Amino acid sequence: MFQKLECYSCHEVQGERFPSPSDPGRAGPELSVMGPLHPPEFFAESIINPSAVVERNRGYAAADGSSKMPSYGSLLTVQETIDLVAYLRQLRPPAASAPGHGGHSGHTTP
Repeated sequence: MFQKLECYSCHEVQGERFPSPSDPGRAGPELSVMGPLHPPEFFAESIINPSAVVERNRGYAAADGSSKMPSYGSLLTVQETIDLVAYLRQLRPPAASAPGHGGHSGHTTP
């Protein structure tokens, strides 16, 4: 789902082989460190209602205070949201990867 939605156009994921974010002005947070920091509900809410929690001093807020990230709630099925949340939850920085594991290679698009 991450590939299908082209989330990499705004989010870098260190250790993954996605293209670099295309527009630095739209870039959201780097995601490789996020997996252990947040519960699944945080990721689901961020995908469905990204304006629920916006870090305003980091460049993620639009002029009106809402998130620059669009909502994907109407574009995803429940299963696609679950799959995307599962992917985000398993992310770890490259240094924390198991030896010989150059990043997650199980990218699937349902």
